[in-house]
Amino acid sequence: MEPWDGPACVCFTDGTQIGAVLDRNGLRPGRFWITDDGLVVLASEAGVLDLDPATITRKGRLEPGKMFLLDLDEHRVVEDEEIKSRLANEHPYDEWLYSGLVRFEDLPDLEHIIHTHASVTRRQQVFGYSEEDLRILLAPLARTGAEAIGSMGTDTPIAAISERPRMLFDYFSQLFAQVTNPPLDAIREEVVTSLAGTMGPEANLLEPSPASCRMLQLPFPVIDNDELAKIRHMNKDGDMPGFSVHVVRGLYDVNGGGAALKAKLDEICADVSRAVADGARIIVLSDRHSDSERAPIPSLLLTAAVHHHMVREKLRSQAGLLVETGDVREVHHVALLIGYGATAVNPYLALESAEDLAREALTRKSGLTGQINDLKVQLAQLQGEGEKLTLAQQRLQAKVESFRTRKETIKATYTAAEAQTRINEAVSGIGDEFGDVGAAIARAEDKTAQMQARAGAIDELIASGALDDASSLNAGDDIARELESMSSQADVEAELAAMKGGKAAPDAITSGQSGPILEAAEEKVEQPEDRA
Repeated sequence: MEPWDGPACVCFTDGTQIGAVLDRNGLRPGRFWITDDGLVVLASEAGVLDLDPATITRKGRLEPGKMFLLDLDEHRVVEDEEIKSRLANEHPYDEWLYSGLVRFEDLPDLEHIIHTHASVTRRQQVFGYSEEDLRILLAPLARTGAEAIGSMGTDTPIAAISERPRMLFDYFSQLFAQVTNPPLDAIREEVVTSLAGTMGPEANLLEPSPASCRMLQLPFPVIDNDELAKIRHMNKDGDMPGFSVHVVRGLYDVNGGGAALKAKLDEICADVSRAVADGARIIVLSDRHSDSERAPIPSLLLTAAVHHHMVREKLRSQAGLLVETGDVREVHHVALLIGYGATAVNPYLALESAEDLAREALTRKSGLTGQINDLKVQLAQLQGEGEKLTLAQQRLQAKVESFRTRKETIKATYTAAEAQTRINEAVSGIGDEFGDVGAAIARAEDKTAQMQARAGAIDELIASGALDDASSLNAGDDIARELESMSSQADVEAELAAMKGGKAAPDAITSGQSGPILEAAEEKVEQPEDRA
């Protein structure tokens, strides 16, 4: 039994020895009683037989992962530690594993291939990807490394009666609550559960030898494109003949319809048989390089057909199956492929799509960052203009003070008519200058409004969640932080508000004054102030 098999309590005998073994989770109980007259009872429940407690010499329970064994020739119970110690010392298993097992991390790295956006998009269309697949399925997988949370099963119409084309995987989806057994969890139950596996020929379990350990160890059943390249090239130099790789193209003539598909499956099965006979120990079933004439065979159909063909031909234990496919984009798809015979799965298009989403998000983030930098520069320029306007306002205020002094001098020196003329001459230039300052303030306000509108548009884009849905990078938070740091905009607005406060200066010209002699001066001063 594998360490994660179960729940089960398995009983066995060869006529001389009889025993039972429990899975490592211990989800099936096993209890035993031994009486003084040699009767041994093992059952799933206590009290299945009415035994006199006085005759019971030993009782206990079969613990998780342990074995209960009786030897009828020796008339004794063989303890679990004795069984495992004897089996472990029969052969030098540690030496066999050290010399035969190939660990994945020991394989040399190869160059990573990056596909263009146009290439990824074209193949997404071939395999029927939708916007929902990218946004709801792949984006959360790429961002968190975990499947998006959703309800168990599906409440959509079953694929068999759907009026639209459906993937072969969809015909194996359960309805809600159709099965209630919880799955084993390799993350939260890692002590008794593992997703690691091995790939290669499987020797006879009843005749262990060093060849039994000549396998490739995979830490996870899903491999990326770089890891697949490692496997394909591991016997490139011919120094690892036990890991010869044969690639099968799962493509058929699309114009030939179902007949061409069946003929291609038969051809592939025959090709696999020849490859195994020639020494291939890893079979890669690939649907890459499809075009307008050659369509990809559904990976589940291809895997199941080859697996059962190898079982019928008694070849299945001689080679491992690795599926390189573009139609896998859900955890459910991977589970089905493994259930139908795959040792490992390379969902190359899903991985390339996630990579493409990340690149697109980086590009969008870079563009937004550039816009923000432009805003900062322009706001800094506005701040400089505001400082110049402040200086201009100060100069005007100085002129106003000078005018106030000259006004008093004129009143004391000239007659009313002469004073009127002198005052008109004094304020004529002030009104023009106030008009210039008012126009400059209006221009600064317009520019600030434009900056605020552009910043608001970026804020709306971030708030919409578009960046979070399209990328594994949390670019929205980065941009939000950058916008929050744009204090210069607030500074400009504050300075403009302070400049508006300068209108008190023209008012001060006539503060506390009255009489027809000052009406002309008041009109000259107040008109440009209103424009500002």
